[in-house]
Amino acid sequence: MNHLKIYLDIDGVLISKRNHQPVSNALALIDILTTHFDPFWLTRHCKGDNLQTLYYLANFYDQTFISLASKIKPTNWNNHKTEAIDYTSDFFWIVDEPFNSEKLALEQKNCEDRLIHPKFNSTPDLISVVDFLKTQIS
Repeated sequence: MNHLKIYLDIDGVLISKRNHQPVSNALALIDILTTHFDPFWLTRHCKGDNLQTLYYLANFYDQTFISLASKIKPTNWNNHKTEAIDYTSDFFWIVDEPFNSEKLALEQKNCEDRLIHPKFNSTPDLISVVDFLKTQIS
């Protein structure tokens, strides 16, 4: 397994913000994350425990997806999600729109290039994220 940590947001990544629906290719993303990387939830839906995260996702995805998603580790943070990032490790954060304070925290650590933004039309394009992650598999 690759020791590259991947932090994953939900809203705007796995659930489209425009129509609040599951996003195509989300299963492919979760599969590559749980097979080849060290994945962590970094979302408002997870603070210290991923049980609520999985309950939330079960409103949108089937049991196959939830089973894979259960392998993603929880994070804990207080005010800003960036508090949960291990800056001593190699990582990427898949997020649609980080807050300005979170962007600033990444800039202060010289990690602003660690953001992965799914390309948007009406919904996130996760296949481009999956393709990028495939290039990171060592």
